[in-house]
This record gives sequence, C-alpha cells and structure tokens, in this order.
Amino acid sequence: YIDSMIGRQTLYPFFRQYDRQRIELYCYNFGNGGPVLRALVDQYRDVHGIGDTAFFDRVRADRIDILLDINGRLRTPNFFGAMLRQPAPVQVNWFNLTATVGAKAYNYLIADDYSVPPEDASLYVEKIFNMPNGTISAWDMGDPPATTAPPVERNGYPTFSCFGDFFKVNPEVMHAWARLLHRVRHAKLYLKSANLRMPAERERVAAAFRALGIGGDRLILEGP
Repeated sequence: YIDSMIGRQTLYPFFRQYDRQRIELYCYNFGNGGPVLRALVDQYRDVHGIGDTAFFDRVRADRIDILLDINGRLRTPNFFGAMLRQPAPVQVNWFNLTATVGAKAYNYLIADDYSVPPEDASLYVEKIFNMPNGTISAWDMGDPPATTAPPVERNGYPTFSCFGDFFKVNPEVMHAWARLLHRVRHAKLYLKSANLRMPAERERVAAAFRALGIGGDRLILEGP
C-alpha cells in the first residue's frame, strides 16, 4: 500500500525516473492510487481482496526476478504468508522499517550506516545493502516551511507527540510515555492515529494512562 503522503513524496519519484530500457517494473498494490500508479510503471496489478495463494501464483506467473516488500507486511491485509514461500528468487525488505524480518525468505535489506551500524549487521537475517545517501531518497518534499517559535514559548509547557500507527504501541511504550510525563511537569502528550478516530479507543487509551497516574487533561488524542 503506497498511496500515502510518504509514498507519494518518496516512492513516486523513483517510479518516474527508472530506466525503462533496462528494468521492467511491476507494481502490486492493495490500496488506492491505481490511476496514478498505472501511468508510472510498466505493469500494474490490483491485488486487493486476493489471498496469499493467488498472490503467490500471480508473482510466479509474472516471472518477477526481484520483489521488494514496500511496507506491505506492516499493513492489513498483507501477503506475508506468500512472501515466506518466496515467490521471487530475490526478495528485498525496504521502506519505513529497517529492522530484520527474521525470515530467510527475505534476502536483502536496503538500509544505511545510520539505520544499521556495521557492528549490528550480524544480527540481521538479510544481507544489508547500504544506500550512500540514506535509506529513502526523496525529491518531492518541497521547500521547508518558515521556522517559528516553538509552542512551548507560547504555552508554557512542552508537548511530546507520536503520530505513528497504534499497532506499534505496546504497554512498555505507554509506561515509558507515562514516566516521561511524570518527570516533565505540566507536559502534554499528543497522540494521533487512525484508530483514535473511534471514541471507544480514545477512552481505552485514556483509561490506560489514568491507571499510570496520568490524567486526561495531559493527553491530546486525535484520529488521522
């Protein structure tokens, strides 16, 4: 699934600039953005609603040499079961999460020296392919906004935030956030995630923080 703000800013430029004389590019997408992606790649496959077996057979039928998992295993639905069967001879873990998959079906990880220091490479199942200029190179980020005074000067307290999806948040993370709020008086925590659009989920998170001694007045909980 790559039709997101980060996908459009960092991946679409690659699709626009690859050498079509040397590379035939297939895109397997189960999200939105089909009309735009179709124009950027050689072959577009809408795989929404198909299962692991059908996806495996589709990749094999397309005779893909190198298959890049671009954030797919982190989303629901995903085709992780098919990837573990290795439908392509070379499979690459890339984009957004430079951690090992822990499965030998993934042959390479595209990373950089900062994300994966050389001394940590032995901990990875994948072979590390380090990019010289960062894990993700982007061309369409636009000009940076003008800098302004930090809100702490206006509010009188700092605001910490996490805008990551909540499947990345476990009780240990929430305990760490609570300890931070206990140490920094009057600070607030701003959480923004798709699941927080639901009132019941916001109440669940607020209740978890109440149990850790953090009142709702110190939380900002919002949907996407």
